[in-house]
Amino acid sequence: MNATNPTVSTVLPPGPPADYLVRLERIEKSFGSNRVIPSLDLAIHRGEFLTLLGPSGCGKTTLLRMIAGFEAPTAGRVLLDGEDITDRPPYRRNVNTVFQNYALFPHLSVFDNVAFGLKQKGLGKTEIAGLVRQGLAMVRMETFETRKPKELSGGQQQRIALARAIVNRPKVLLLDEPLAALDLKLRKQMQQELKNLHQQLGITFVFVTHDQEEALTMSDRIAVMNRGVIEQLDDPQTVYDHPRTRFVADFIGENNTLSGDFDGRHLRKGSVPVPVAEAAVVPPGKAFLFIRPEHVLIHRQRPADGFALPARLTGRTFLGHQWKIHCELTETGDKVDVSVRPDAVGALEDCSEVFLNWPVEKATLAEE
Repeated sequence: MNATNPTVSTVLPPGPPADYLVRLERIEKSFGSNRVIPSLDLAIHRGEFLTLLGPSGCGKTTLLRMIAGFEAPTAGRVLLDGEDITDRPPYRRNVNTVFQNYALFPHLSVFDNVAFGLKQKGLGKTEIAGLVRQGLAMVRMETFETRKPKELSGGQQQRIALARAIVNRPKVLLLDEPLAALDLKLRKQMQQELKNLHQQLGITFVFVTHDQEEALTMSDRIAVMNRGVIEQLDDPQTVYDHPRTRFVADFIGENNTLSGDFDGRHLRKGSVPVPVAEAAVVPPGKAFLFIRPEHVLIHRQRPADGFALPARLTGRTFLGHQWKIHCELTETGDKVDVSVRPDAVGALEDCSEVFLNWPVEKATLAEE
């Protein structure tokens, strides 16, 4: 895929359709002349926690809204459990959405907010009461039935919004940045609670966020989006350790990016041929190599085995649990950061010239 000029983002895996609860086929979306989703295929497993991750304006919320039925695709189909629901209104889809602002009814009690969708279905009072109390218990809010939303904290309101969504037992729960308004400590707590709730319910979760740490912490798979295209769809560790494009490498965590001429086996940096583990997937020519700071090894003397890139120390930054050592390759001037434990940084105290290398399998190659 050419990430700089995206046309079609195709991530429909092989296998029978029954393996996937949600399928988007050649979905496109334009707002006037603004083409937000060029053309996209996506299959979502039953019961998985899938996160749509990307910067503002990348199309992730638009994609979520098309699954929910709040936006109609310009072209393509939305299938739920094998049925084409492209033209169905939101209330006729077995899908519920939790919004960033929670969308609670301010004049209704907690009980009535959670019961709202059940009443719309015409269920009896006894059944509604049982389901509401069960939902509130799942989010640990069973003692707040009579309160109004204005009497609740942001985290409590978010729990009520979740309870209202899950009591309807949707096939898919869509979450549009529901943690964005919470402070950091509460946000981390709610991340774990959402993950536990997903495991408890077994419902398919589709979660939208621009927070990479949130995506890595919670997801079974992450779809990294850029300009309406899914640039990578993988489990969190693969996305982190082996980004497929420069955008993914730059967006997820910190990465050192080295460009150079690739001959099919090595990426040349100055006079040093750097071996590459994934040589088969990239043709010879200009290429990028991505390597995380925590995987870079720093040596006072040239190591006896493997390649060695001579470098100068240019500075360091204390981050509490580690030091970030800033280096510059002697021959090419490339900037490379190295993560070093606090107890190991002293060995570099009187050192200005060093050598850098890394385990070959820890680096990832991508086309320029």
